[in-house]
Amino acid sequence: MTAIVQLPTWEVHGHLQTVIGKPSLVSPDLEEFRGIPYGTVNARWEHSHLRTRLPRDVFDATRNGPKCPQPSEPNNSRTFQSYLPFPDDGESEFDCLNLFIIRPSADALSQRGFDPLTSRLPVLVWIHGGGLAFGAATDPMWDPTRIVMRSLERGSPIIAVSINYRLNLFGFAASTDILASQNPASLRGVNFGLRDQKIAIHWISHNIGAFGGDSAKVTIGGQSAGSFSVNIHLIEAEGKTETPLFRRAIMQSGAVGTLGPVPLEEAEKTWSALCKIWNVDSEASEQDRLDLIRRLPATALIEASWKLGLWGIPSVFDNFTIFQDDSIQERTMVDLGPVDFTNRPSRFPQLRADILMGFTGNEMSISRGLPRNWDQIQSIFTQTYADPNARSEIMHVYGLTESSSEENLAQGLYTFLNDSMFEGSVDLARTSFRNRRRVAGHPEVKSVHSYFVEFGNPFPGPSQGISHHCVDMIYLFEAFHDALALADEGILRPYQEPTSLAGGGKGDSTRTVPDSDVEPRSEKVEQTPETLKETGKKRTHLELCRALQDHWIDFIVLDDFAPGSSVDEITVFGEDLATRVESIDGPAWQHRRERWDLVAQNLPAMNQTRDMILRFRAS
Repeated sequence: MTAIVQLPTWEVHGHLQTVIGKPSLVSPDLEEFRGIPYGTVNARWEHSHLRTRLPRDVFDATRNGPKCPQPSEPNNSRTFQSYLPFPDDGESEFDCLNLFIIRPSADALSQRGFDPLTSRLPVLVWIHGGGLAFGAATDPMWDPTRIVMRSLERGSPIIAVSINYRLNLFGFAASTDILASQNPASLRGVNFGLRDQKIAIHWISHNIGAFGGDSAKVTIGGQSAGSFSVNIHLIEAEGKTETPLFRRAIMQSGAVGTLGPVPLEEAEKTWSALCKIWNVDSEASEQDRLDLIRRLPATALIEASWKLGLWGIPSVFDNFTIFQDDSIQERTMVDLGPVDFTNRPSRFPQLRADILMGFTGNEMSISRGLPRNWDQIQSIFTQTYADPNARSEIMHVYGLTESSSEENLAQGLYTFLNDSMFEGSVDLARTSFRNRRRVAGHPEVKSVHSYFVEFGNPFPGPSQGISHHCVDMIYLFEAFHDALALADEGILRPYQEPTSLAGGGKGDSTRTVPDSDVEPRSEKVEQTPETLKETGKKRTHLELCRALQDHWIDFIVLDDFAPGSSVDEITVFGEDLATRVESIDGPAWQHRRERWDLVAQNLPAMNQTRDMILRFRAS
């Protein structure tokens, strides 16, 4: 049965456009609407604008829209150690501002006692990760279909929307050349991809009712770069006097600090390196340089970013879209719309969005390439921490001493990177939101909720059993359903890509065998209550999927979400796959808290140290 929605335009009152979707391949109870454009971009490095109507009165939403141009790597599921086929999506610098919607069908709602004509469902808006440099809404690892399916099974149905936005140099290039060329009467600044996301949230808020969604019950969520983005939108929302366009926000493994913002001077270094690659005359005027670069094909920008190793590209303090309030040290301020410097966001306004934030136990996962020589490490910290007492304290807490073994030195640097990029940044966001609400006398201080993932990757490979970055995606979105079901039967298969795929999907055709370069083997151990007990697991893999999904669905749907009784409590998804609640100020968290508090005392030094370590690793 064809899925059809009548979408009103904003320009002509009463004019309706028809959006044609299709049934989901995962479940006949769900419908998909794909490739819906939400914004327009007039030129490279200009800010996007909201679409007020679709390009055609009858719009075919049965196929994915194009994603932002990006390197062909790492567009595969190798990190997860289990294979998923990727869709063969096109790429477009200017048409990548599109989204897709997953919703329960009218019949499925009716069968569960919901009137499909009058029911308005809570909405999850997903912002994908990828270092602000790669990835797409349609990447299979974060396909929200099974979350929507689970919500329907529970009798608390939701709608999910996933958005594409500009990435890498198209979305986050920054330089004085770009800023100088902008019309003072237009929207100025960089961080174009973040503005795209805001435009998408506006489009969803205005149009989701036509798809059966409740614009008053929107939750924005994201992981890694997506989580950083959610943090940015939260900061902007708290500086506004009007009601935000979302009532809830989910931050997974990322926050301000994970991907900047960095000073414009740092971005200029990348811009200068790019100009050298493109043989741009440094003596030319700012406008001439920019005009030349704008004429380059998208492939030239991708090749240049590859040469410079831009696997992640940070946001930038441009003093237009993101800036710092001098009255509050290290306070990031955001306005992704027109900025009036005479009307900066008020200091401690009431923030009305509830927040769920968390991280995994080993976000960095890989310590290869880190310096292991004491003299090198001491030199880095001497350059970044000028105060010898502060330097001694920070190095001591991470076990960086002259008597430490090379292995322990590398482990200490790994932990420092993990804290500075992920754990410490997430905790700083958590305590910042909590403290601001307490100071402001916010009536809902308990609306900042935390979780922590201990469980590891279930699939064979170097990360098996490790709680690495993205490991929660395996269970939350359940895109690896078949592999998890086999794992529950005791069949464990390593990552392998077929040489050809039926059904239109494709993987990375240059990689057809696993890392071992041998035929993969399946290891089978029968999963029974007895074997679960022997391994210490208290849930099957699919049961863990349900637990994580239910945690999220409750947060999205319930008016009163309270997994713990205190904002200082944290929900832990344990190594045994069970769930427990702990005090984040308790003894189990004491050493972590000491590290987080210490790195937060000098954020500039922390950032400089992290950058020097990462540059060493890349060299």
